[in-house]
Amino acid sequence: MSSLRTLFRAALVAVPFCNAELGTVQDLGTPSGVQVHAEFANAPKDLRDVVFSYDFSKVDLEYSWQYGAAFWFGNAREDVAYIAIQPYPTYIRASFYSFTPGTTTRFPRDLDENGNWKPGCIMSADGVAGVSCHNFLDKSDHGGLFNLSVTNTGPNTWSGKFIDTITGKELPIGEWTLPHSRGIRPGVDYFLEALRGAKEPACAGIPGTVTTFVRPYCSSSGESAPLEEPYAIGPCKKNVRFETRNVGSGREVEVQGGSKRASSMPAAANLQDPIPQIYPRASKWSKNSCSANDKPRGPQRSKQSKHPQEPQQPQRSQGPQRPQQPQNPQQPQQPQNPQQPQQPQNPQPQKQPSSQEEDSKATKQQNDVPWRTELQHRALCRGYNGDDEACLRGYKKCQQELSRNAVVGWYDLVTCNNRRPH
Repeated sequence: MSSLRTLFRAALVAVPFCNAELGTVQDLGTPSGVQVHAEFANAPKDLRDVVFSYDFSKVDLEYSWQYGAAFWFGNAREDVAYIAIQPYPTYIRASFYSFTPGTTTRFPRDLDENGNWKPGCIMSADGVAGVSCHNFLDKSDHGGLFNLSVTNTGPNTWSGKFIDTITGKELPIGEWTLPHSRGIRPGVDYFLEALRGAKEPACAGIPGTVTTFVRPYCSSSGESAPLEEPYAIGPCKKNVRFETRNVGSGREVEVQGGSKRASSMPAAANLQDPIPQIYPRASKWSKNSCSANDKPRGPQRSKQSKHPQEPQQPQRSQGPQRPQQPQNPQQPQQPQNPQQPQQPQNPQPQKQPSSQEEDSKATKQQNDVPWRTELQHRALCRGYNGDDEACLRGYKKCQQELSRNAVVGWYDLVTCNNRRPH
């Protein structure tokens, strides 16, 4: 059965993409890590709730790992969704994504009075169709059991929630509404993925980590799904060295990795959120999502400007040049009149910059600073008492400090920068 799924997965990856308005999850980046499948054998056709649990008691804090679970609402690749968490030193970042075109949300993300991003959702899943939601749980102690809950709260609406079982605190991650009323398919996938280190020579930068995947649970049916054998995923899967053992509640997975700290990290200026590479897998519901009349996509072209460049006009011929008149070296010069008063030279008025030049200068100055709104300006520099130069120096230091992290966003830079003046 395992070999059959592997062949089916490879076949799906090789199939050309269907014609689509937007890309699918397969167009995204390809982190490497470990994936574990679970199947609700006795569940109804579609699930209306599922809880994924992670034991972080042995987790060594790493920015570079994301722990999550993928689930499907249909047979097409864009029917995938996922929920995940990523630990940071003082908080845990939670994500809730749908890649289905036509997904909407009633919780748009916005800025608060201090210019910080409030938790919420945006109408995009990192450049492809869908919705992405995020929230943050302030927590420096990452040990213990954490639950990620996905629940059908309306006809087409789904909510994601992060639950700290130690404190009992529940954190809503987000909510989105699908363009259909289908439920979750009984086959789901845990994953843990390294978001950095894969660009090292021979994938040597994959760091180590350890966690326990607890059997997923469906409260409406009262069933938990057994976990199958874990397997490596991603372009560095041959270099992902891991051990797995059965524990009472599920499977513990320990990745040895090549090093704890890799030198090749994404830059801190890269503000995009990490997206796991969800690999299609075989199940009795899987079908080829491409219809018979779909034509394979051609080779991808390099990105071009939205506005095509106008063809250059051919240069006009200047025609034959006229011969220059020979200068007469013997032509007498006109005598200068020494008594002729010189005309006073009028000073040339200085040219005033045009409004277009002023706008260009203002735009250049705006691009030299990290903020784009006054709210963001106040949020980033609130502790510097109006000293923008000191604020920018602190901001650049924070970029350098955080550049080793896999995911650095505005929230992280604001938090780092405002610790400096105090």
